[in-house]
Amino acid sequence: TIRVHKDTTSIAATTGTTTTTIVFGSAHGLAVNDLIVNTTRGNAARLVLTVPNSTSITVAAITGQVSGDTIM
Repeated sequence: TIRVHKDTTSIAATTGTTTTTIVFGSAHGLAVNDLIVNTTRGNAARLVLTVPNSTSITVAAITGQVSGDTIM
């Protein structure tokens, strides 16, 4: 089952973000298999693979993804 994150609010990735890990400044509320979109990187869409904690997730690599990218 894929749950699409319907919230249209965007949030900036913060320090510690890499091509496969997205770190948020506050709790994200996402779960494994939710869909996120990095609008900074050409609307790259990825499923959440793991949720290590309440402020970070892992996804399949998004080329060039860094802190400051906009995530929806």
